[in-house]
Amino acid sequence: MQVTTSRPTKDSRFSALPTTLTTSRLGARGGLHAPDFPQTPKLEVIVRRAVEQDAARISHLAKSVELKDLKAENLRKSGFLVRPQTEQVYKERVNLSRHCYVVEIDGKVEGYATAYDREELVKVSSRMSYQDRLVDFVLSRPGDILFLDQFVVSPEVKGKRLSLELHEKLVSSSEGRNMYGAVLCEPVRNAISVWFFRSRGWSYLEAIEQRDERWNSLKWAMYTLDNQQEF
Repeated sequence: MQVTTSRPTKDSRFSALPTTLTTSRLGARGGLHAPDFPQTPKLEVIVRRAVEQDAARISHLAKSVELKDLKAENLRKSGFLVRPQTEQVYKERVNLSRHCYVVEIDGKVEGYATAYDREELVKVSSRMSYQDRLVDFVLSRPGDILFLDQFVVSPEVKGKRLSLELHEKLVSSSEGRNMYGAVLCEPVRNAISVWFFRSRGWSYLEAIEQRDERWNSLKWAMYTLDNQQEF
């Protein structure tokens, strides 16, 4: 699970979210309404299924948070991706999967999630040029599964709760499948991603090492979310 997000406020944990809602910088509870106080513009937030036309924007967001330097402080603070894909690959995967979503603000895509059920993951795996031990692990699990591959919200819109809305939409549409994902822990720990998913009820399973052409060796922490439980 390659993830980039930002920390929500302390009272941000909530249950089912609507697919479409309107928020403002004054907060969802209304803010100030004094006649002489200027109101901030309301923002329309929509979480929807990703389509092929979103691939270019998804690719741009992915590359903007790519891990290129192990000492890059900006990525340590917002999360990062290890393997952004090309626009063409995102087109193929959006068309292949029923579990890819984007989150928009006023019509502009500011985040996305790519996830695959068992049948979809087998197809994705068959097109890879290398053996992915994370995919092998997930496919070895019993029952209905959903593998969360990438989860990105632009750092430029931090504080607008988009990561929460995107996550809730993904979970609510998973049809009760047990969800799995992986967060990088070595050679650099994706601390923000670990914090976010633990706060949403994900549980640690085990660490898996994966050989990598660029980084030599990567160690991933596998997490799961049991959708049979309320959280």
